[in-house]
Amino acid sequence: MRITVAMATYNGVRHLDEQLASIEAQTRPPHELVVGDDGSTDGTVALLQRFARRAPFAVRILQHAENLGPDQNFSAVIAAATGDVVLCCDQDDRWHPDKIARLAAVLEAEPQVGLVMSDAALVDEQMRPTGTTLWGRFEFGRGLRDRVRQGDGFAVFARRMPVYGCTIAVRTALAAHFLPVPRGATFDSWIGQVVAVVAEVRLIEEPLIDYRQHAAQFTGFAEGSRWARLRGMVTRSDAAAVRSELVRLEAMERRLALLPQSGARDRAQVVTSDRLRLARRRLAARASVRRRAPLIAVGLARGEYRRGAQGLRSALIDLIAPRDR
Repeated sequence: MRITVAMATYNGVRHLDEQLASIEAQTRPPHELVVGDDGSTDGTVALLQRFARRAPFAVRILQHAENLGPDQNFSAVIAAATGDVVLCCDQDDRWHPDKIARLAAVLEAEPQVGLVMSDAALVDEQMRPTGTTLWGRFEFGRGLRDRVRQGDGFAVFARRMPVYGCTIAVRTALAAHFLPVPRGATFDSWIGQVVAVVAEVRLIEEPLIDYRQHAAQFTGFAEGSRWARLRGMVTRSDAAAVRSELVRLEAMERRLALLPQSGARDRAQVVTSDRLRLARRRLAARASVRRRAPLIAVGLARGEYRRGAQGLRSALIDLIAPRDR
């Protein structure tokens, strides 16, 4: 089975050497490393070129003419992969030596599995353990993991546990279903949800990477002040965020209609329709002070806030939010 590591870079020279060294040190090396660079100006491309000259596997560097952003960058790199399996790779983490071997072994042993996902150890910028893991941070407990194993991965990934690309391996044969990733969608959550509809998902219940947390990363859990965290909690539920969620859900609704008919697809369509109703209800509530309380009350009574948002907290934020004009 041919393995492609798909990496996205942008001004990542500070930590990139350590990540590349961890890929080179894998007990099962990849067949190729494909890197999409998003217009770095800090020496990232030169570092990659030096690595390509000495790497024991093929290295291809795609230099994008314009800055695509991480989601479209990863989408382009995955599309360029020639391997049977793709492992997505951030520029600033460190892989454990057996990561590729462990993920690939599952896919080789179980042809019905389309995606494998591991946990990740959260570490600080100096790679010191923070004492928790990615799954621990999201409270991805036994019950949710069992739901994924039992075929309910779409609902879990859509609502409770987002998929992190740096922890997954996915069969490239399934790219016909999940590519292109639509504008505005988060590439890894999109891939996880779509693949969970058309194939089985497996979990490796231990960290296979050290997921570095630092202020310059695009996604992560770098801690700010208590006020910053409170402000972030509120602004994640503002009207612009709800409109963005509506666009993503409408894109998923369209994509699901193109997937092969199955019970998993039917369940995913129900989940998506339910979340779409809530997003439209929330926008309607934001637009009308007079109708706001009744709309929110109906959403709470029907369980929409519990299933599709953060329950009472999201409802209270909607209740006190400024009117969306």
